[in-house]
Amino acid sequence: MRKYWVVVFLFLRCAQNFWSQNNTEVKVGINIERPKKWDTTCYTSYSHKLNIYFGFNRLNYNLDITSTFKHSYKYPTNISYTTYTPLNYSLGFSYDKISLGFGYAKKYDYDSTQTKPKTLFTAYSFSFGGNKFIIEPYYVRYKGFYDANTPQNDTTFKKHKRYHADPSMDIFSLKVNGIYFFNNKKFAYRSLSGFTNRQIKSKGSWLAIANFYYTSMHSDSILYPKSVELAYDTVKKLNSFTIYGGGIGGGYGHTFTFGKKKRFFVGLTAAIILAIQNQTVSFKDSISIEATKTTAGFDARFSTGWTTDKFFIVIFGSADRISMTYKKVTFTPYTVPITLTMGFRFNVKTPRFYRWFMNTKIYSWL
Repeated sequence: MRKYWVVVFLFLRCAQNFWSQNNTEVKVGINIERPKKWDTTCYTSYSHKLNIYFGFNRLNYNLDITSTFKHSYKYPTNISYTTYTPLNYSLGFSYDKISLGFGYAKKYDYDSTQTKPKTLFTAYSFSFGGNKFIIEPYYVRYKGFYDANTPQNDTTFKKHKRYHADPSMDIFSLKVNGIYFFNNKKFAYRSLSGFTNRQIKSKGSWLAIANFYYTSMHSDSILYPKSVELAYDTVKKLNSFTIYGGGIGGGYGHTFTFGKKKRFFVGLTAAIILAIQNQTVSFKDSISIEATKTTAGFDARFSTGWTTDKFFIVIFGSADRISMTYKKVTFTPYTVPITLTMGFRFNVKTPRFYRWFMNTKIYSWL
């Protein structure tokens, strides 16, 4: 009997040693200790945490049109087509160098004029990268616009309270931005967007930017309202255009931190872009004109909020504009995203597939 218990004891002892060894091997595989490659007195990283956030935004699209053609009007003639979109609720997540968001729309606000067409729209955005280099592709499509400047450039608006509307106007835009931050060891862009870092000392960085873009606009009607047609005589029956190209530029970004624990921040980036652009302008009589030109644009972002190791609330907005000029008329299409976000951070184990990605050269470049 004593021999039996001795055998059982030895078996359990061996099993315990074997299990402990296996446990140690698994932990080594999951917890990857990587040397810090940035100044830890300037910002901290939450690459080991999963950020889950929600909020709301109003994602509008604008097409501003201005003319330098001489005319007899005594009042403003600028056109500002914009969309009538509902308030959107959003849900997203970010982990280390990846962020992705989803959204759904609330009911439309009441339109007292009953002249703003309800806009049909689709929007997708994605962010990939870190504080050194980041790639931001996005895709949007909108149908249904009205001229927000109607009260200024239509003398009958006070009486009839009707906006000039174009329900058939359809705009499709695709763009990919790539940004490189030179002072990435002290300046954390991911503290402004993506929320996988937190700036704890006020720092800035010069940046380089490159982008590729495609924008197409089509309408069943002539583009300008009747109330300002003399100012747009050079474009006559223009009803569609397509622009595509690429550009490079540079700028600067800075984050200011406040408070004893540096939880409140205000950050911004701004860049000027020089682009080569192919233009195709079409008219209702089926005539199209194509040209290649150089143009200038700018990219600006603003972010402010309060953030801790477990919670954050952030307001983020951006402006990204590249214009097209044809015969003294300038067209500027751009989105107007403003988002209020609240989120929480959770400790998670690094997924197996992501550990493989962390050991690639692409990961070290970001």
